[in-house]
Amino acid sequence: MKQIQLNFHKCKNISDIYQEIKTKFKLPQNCGENLSALWDSLDCYCDYELRVTVVGIEDLSEEIQNYIRQIKQIFTRVSRENQNITFEYK
Repeated sequence: MKQIQLNFHKCKNISDIYQEIKTKFKLPQNCGENLSALWDSLDCYCDYELRVTVVGIEDLSEEIQNYIRQIKQIFTRVSRENQNITFEYK
């Protein structure tokens, strides 16, 4: 099983969040920084087992945490559609 850790501890804005996601998932840098593009990028992302651990959400500003709730909904939907990917939050 492959593993990715999304570390949001040092993210100061939503663009930083997307940069962390793009880097760790090895997405193209020209990938859009919006929820629709995130879904498009992760839907059918892999055909192998992947565990994604997300850390640092508690360090984010309230405004960014509100946006993270929407990202978490995308992650939940991805894991439902693709049984190979699991997300956990620490």
